[in-house]
Amino acid sequence: MRPVGISGAGLEAQFEELALRHTAKHGFRTYDLLHVASALVLKCDHVLEFLIQKLRNLRRLRGLKNSALNFQAIQTTLASLSLWL
Repeated sequence: MRPVGISGAGLEAQFEELALRHTAKHGFRTYDLLHVASALVLKCDHVLEFLIQKLRNLRRLRGLKNSALNFQAIQTTLASLSLWL
């Protein structure tokens, strides 16, 4: 993993598209929408999910794969980037 910039306008547009397309039917949370919208804007093909069924469903609807990393590996990576979990 590496730090990257993200377009606020691009994120907002992707978030809105996901919300309008999927939230009424599936009830996704704001966090899940931001998570997947960010992945799509950054052109990711994998996202991390933490056993949250709604996020798993949205990820699958948008064709993203799950990256199976263990929690310790995630903590170590984030700590090395000086980010808080």
